[in-house]
Amino acid sequence: MNEERTVPEFSPQILKILFGRLVKEFGGQEAAAAECGVARQYIGQMASRNPENASVLPRWEYVFALEAALGRSIVFAGLASISEPATGNANACAIAEANDVVRAAADAVAKVIEHQNGSVAPEVLHQAMDVVERELSEARRALPSRDAKVVSFRGEVK
Repeated sequence: MNEERTVPEFSPQILKILFGRLVKEFGGQEAAAAECGVARQYIGQMASRNPENASVLPRWEYVFALEAALGRSIVFAGLASISEPATGNANACAIAEANDVVRAAADAVAKVIEHQNGSVAPEVLHQAMDVVERELSEARRALPSRDAKVVSFRGEVK
């Protein structure tokens, strides 16, 4: 399957816009800063599109922490929708699917801890692992074939 496909140019501004939306959905800079354990000003700089803050990009661990606490993806889903194949199938993006696997696994770990504390039945553990298996299966289907060429954010084939 050798389809020609245009890969969009990566823009740090898009990342900052999406991060700003995530921060707003999370409850603002103070709430996001408290969740990430950083200063409010740093959260503001990561979301700011002002030229003086151009080099301060959102860190992935903060994006992941905020999205996990929020319970939905804004940044990863937004980037995935930009890089989607022409089919428009939002579930076909490997990045978004991998993110779902990590979320399901984190939930499973939380259930195991709750089980150790005696507050969760074994059936709940099995259900959580079933979700991890299902998400992993979906992620594998979204992967490119093993012989596919790697395409960078700049559209260069490596």
